[in-house]
Amino acid sequence: MKKVKEWLTAYAFIAPAMAAILLISVYPLFFGVSIAFTDMNLFNFLSKEYKFVGLENFVQLLHDPEIWVLTYRTILWTVINVFLHVSLGIAFAMLLFKPWIKLKPFIRLILILPWAIPAFISIQVWHAMFNEQFGALNQLLQMVGLNPIPWLSNPVWAFVAVVMTNVWLGVPFMMMIALGGLNSIPEEIQEAALVDGASPWQMTRYIVLPLLLRTMVPAIVLGVIWTFNKFDVIYLITNGGPQTVINVFGEPRAIRATEILITKVYRTAFTYPNSWSYASAIGYVIFLVLLALSLLNMQIQRFVKE
Repeated sequence: MKKVKEWLTAYAFIAPAMAAILLISVYPLFFGVSIAFTDMNLFNFLSKEYKFVGLENFVQLLHDPEIWVLTYRTILWTVINVFLHVSLGIAFAMLLFKPWIKLKPFIRLILILPWAIPAFISIQVWHAMFNEQFGALNQLLQMVGLNPIPWLSNPVWAFVAVVMTNVWLGVPFMMMIALGGLNSIPEEIQEAALVDGASPWQMTRYIVLPLLLRTMVPAIVLGVIWTFNKFDVIYLITNGGPQTVINVFGEPRAIRATEILITKVYRTAFTYPNSWSYASAIGYVIFLVLLALSLLNMQIQRFVKE
């Protein structure tokens, strides 16, 4: 009886938190999945005239050429960003790990600042710097005799602009993870390699990077999940634009040049003519992709530990 009372007391303490999780996380998840099988939008939701349509939204999704283009672009966006996050993060971490580097605390502070400043503020600053006429970047280019770049009006440069912003925001996280991994490598191993005549490159290639893998793999998978679902950078810098015309399956289509799947979900749900059900179907597919990546992360961590 005493043990039952202890259990009830424990559950009473966690009940508010569990109720909040069910209300904020679990209920919206199941509600979003359920409306993906209806024709719900803003107008018939208020009048409760929406109806069940089965897999119609998912069939439409599979036959929508824009979705395939955005899927490819989202994967490209994720690969480019995560590659730069990891490579630059490890490079900066290894540079800070060198004993001959002076003013390490100051340099570390400067490199961490993009992570410490609220992302909304940083993105707005970058948006101002990308202004074609008054932005700081074009002002610097003109000072050295180069022509200004149409950062936000040219499709290619707009994509470069959002990648630059996201890389600036994401590198500090990978750098801190890499620094922690470097500090966990036993000095005896590196000293033994130096005694055996290993060059700095050989020590980095065969000792440091393999041992750093255990620390970096979970961070890389987490970075992939974050970047795949990155909304704020693209929405605040370009709002998915500018508009461009590309050939999709042999037909010209007008598509936003920096749109990815998550911004497509927002635009489908909240701009006229909106479709909550179709947006939910796209979001459900994104959820399945991220769930698969999370499961892959657990498998990779188990493999690395072994």
